[in-house]
Amino acid sequence: MNCSTFYDLAEHGFGQWWLLILALGLAALGALLFGVGKVFSHKQSILGWIGYLTFRVGGAGFAVGWLIFGVLQTYQGYVLYRDLLHAQEAGRQKHIEGVITNFSPYGSRPSPDPKESFAVDGITFVYSPSEILPGFNQAQGEGSPIHNGALVRVGYVDGTIVRLEICQANAQ
Repeated sequence: MNCSTFYDLAEHGFGQWWLLILALGLAALGALLFGVGKVFSHKQSILGWIGYLTFRVGGAGFAVGWLIFGVLQTYQGYVLYRDLLHAQEAGRQKHIEGVITNFSPYGSRPSPDPKESFAVDGITFVYSPSEILPGFNQAQGEGSPIHNGALVRVGYVDGTIVRLEICQANAQ
């Protein structure tokens, strides 16, 4: 069987740094709104009070909220990424090889949190392309080669796909 690697966590790296950069940018926008709020005086009129609350308090809350969200999400993702790499190094990665069955594309079932899923030799893998976590989570609509009947080799740790190879049967 001839296989080519489509996804490898170790080669892919921790790609979620963009979230922290986005959160820092939005926090800077909140700080800018806070600064603009100086123009309003909460002692002048009702409009001044509304402007003051909107820009000063709202801007500060916006900045702090995005900063906390970005740091916590990036930290959580990095810790999971690091734990998956350590599990691979410790030999806890399991492997399965076979034909994909029961493929259900992303968003095919009505749900508030749509997921994509497939099974290989009775083991089901479920992932959501909208999650910001390490591991394979590319939807078919975004170029994933996952489909019923595809021959694959999957490396996984605790249900998270850390390596995905697409295979071709050798011609005889």
